[in-house]
Amino acid sequence: MVYCYVGVRASMTAELLARLGFHSVRVYQASWFEYGNQPDAVVETGLNSGTDPEL
Repeated sequence: MVYCYVGVRASMTAELLARLGFHSVRVYQASWFEYGNQPDAVVETGLNSGTDPEL
């Protein structure tokens, strides 16, 4: 699942990922603009205490 603020960059990213062989890519069309404006939206702030995956 890819997203950005309104969906434009997410769409371009999804296209690139598909060309690179990732076939299960989905775009959250309304992206952050829709989700972040919901009054009950769960938003994590600060540093993530999890571990970063090794690339």
